[in-house]
Amino acid sequence: MQNSKQVSHGDSSKKTPVTNTSKIIEGIITMTSKGVGYVASLDLKEDIEIAPEHVNTALHKDTVEVAVGGKNRFDRVQGTVTKIVSRNKTNFVGTVAKEGGKTFIIPDDKKMYVDIVIPHQPKDLEAPEGSKVLVRMTRWEKTSRTPEGEILEIIGIAGEHNTEMESIVRERGFDTAFPETVEAEAKAIRAKESPTPASEIATRRDFRKTLTFTIDPSDAKDFDDAISFQEINP
Repeated sequence: MQNSKQVSHGDSSKKTPVTNTSKIIEGIITMTSKGVGYVASLDLKEDIEIAPEHVNTALHKDTVEVAVGGKNRFDRVQGTVTKIVSRNKTNFVGTVAKEGGKTFIIPDDKKMYVDIVIPHQPKDLEAPEGSKVLVRMTRWEKTSRTPEGEILEIIGIAGEHNTEMESIVRERGFDTAFPETVEAEAKAIRAKESPTPASEIATRRDFRKTLTFTIDPSDAKDFDDAISFQEINP
């Protein structure tokens, strides 16, 4: 499959090749959606620009080592990623696409500039095309090859409200499930006649018997869009 986010390197003859150098710096790389990287350098007092063909599988906010080279025709310092010191993240949310008998994940993250191929898909995690999934990148050794991954969870069908809301949360690294101890404590609170202590009620103005209209759903965690109605006798 031709990756939907595959970076076009363009005319490489217009780029100044990175020359060998003894200067190696470590920093956090910032990636653009086009696969160009930038690493800040206090010594050089400017960012080092890293062309797509020299990022060597680096992803947004990875900690990397960079060999500093010459400047390109726009007078920007060029570099080459020589080592991935640590990954910022390996889990991504994306949409399932299938072609030629292979399954690919198109990441939601705009800074993830390549798709992820799923070489092996367990029966219990067979995601249909067009569904949103949480995937972990397991292997990526060369920029010229597609990274491999495994599906961790099927979130739902892309475009559906609940799926998109959960996708946003999962993409940012949050878990939507709570530990069993927390769930048990919540059930115990709900089982009480009045989960709010009398001492707490005494410090508040009680509107529980006041007729109130709200546009919030019954399972909302707060009711900030509400209007109360009470008939006042003259």
